[in-house]
Amino acid sequence: YQRRVHGEAGVPMTPSTCCDLASVGKTMTALCTMKLQELGKLSINDDVRKYIPELPVYNKKQPILIHNLLRHTSGLPDYFELMDGDEDIEALDHVFNRDVIPLFAKWKAEYGLDFPTNGRHKYNNSNFMLLATIIERASGQTFGSFLQQHIWGPAGMTNTFLFDKPDPTPAHLRAVGKCALGYEPEEEGEGRKKRKQKKEKKNKKSGGAAGYRVEWGVAPSKYERLIIYGDGNIWSTLEDMAKYDAAIRAGRIVSGESLEMMQEQIETEDGETIEYGLGLCLYADSDSDGILNGWGHSGSWGGFLNEYYVYLTGSGCRQVNGRSIVILSNKGDIDTSELWEKIDNLVSEYVDPELGGEEEGDGEEEEEEEDE
Repeated sequence: YQRRVHGEAGVPMTPSTCCDLASVGKTMTALCTMKLQELGKLSINDDVRKYIPELPVYNKKQPILIHNLLRHTSGLPDYFELMDGDEDIEALDHVFNRDVIPLFAKWKAEYGLDFPTNGRHKYNNSNFMLLATIIERASGQTFGSFLQQHIWGPAGMTNTFLFDKPDPTPAHLRAVGKCALGYEPEEEGEGRKKRKQKKEKKNKKSGGAAGYRVEWGVAPSKYERLIIYGDGNIWSTLEDMAKYDAAIRAGRIVSGESLEMMQEQIETEDGETIEYGLGLCLYADSDSDGILNGWGHSGSWGGFLNEYYVYLTGSGCRQVNGRSIVILSNKGDIDTSELWEKIDNLVSEYVDPELGGEEEGDGEEEEEEEDE
């Protein structure tokens, strides 16, 4: 769902348009972690400092374990807070994971744990940024090469890449319109001024569609300073996301046992049962006694708003039934939850959920709309 891939060029969205998945990419980071556990390269019960010894000790009696990162129960501070005002970071042309990790020790006195590890659940991008580094060090590969070998390759995803360097875009995706730009609404009063300036200058390369500004992109359309991954910065298409979903369901990424483990709900020390597994948002109806009806993830970054939802049926609501919804948008003010509900209502009305989409077609839902 898009304003336009490039507002000024008038290029529309297609199922093969690359978008920043934002936090939907956390599902891939989590699957990489589980794959490493299957390969015997790590355990989710390992101390994080086994792989990142430069991370400070916050509590000797209760170390932060890998599963704490996956569940967002670590208590770590948000790395954006650590970067804010840091002179070393401000002096850099580009900021990578390796630049951010030392900040946890540097600013430990000012930014300790937000809460005791396992004390509660608090969504935090620091957790998955660190997971990417653990994956690299445990595997001996770059994060991108591990993704390619164990996720994108087995799934047949040919238009997906990691934003891990200033100009990461593959040659076949560099043409105008292959990768979308993220748009946010202009501030009140800003749009009229900008549109007047554009009209006077007749410069069709300077910004986004009327009423919106370009917020985020990838080279060669836009060059960014923040190049941090694990918590996001994976770019993909609707077509590739359908392949990703099919590969997960077919067991080509991780085993059924690992996928089951990722969907386990736990209770934190504050007595709350968290609706987040190992890198997956968990969904259950209020009257279902906690039995899951789906899992997935949402994502929001720089004008990109995305949803990935996998329907569940079967014993304990753990078996994937072959139907999913993927929404990719570069329009920062769209209500993706409302759009998802509309699609979900259509699916519920026309496809018997117990049949897993045995209606005409394969049951996988891909939604694309164009904002006029």
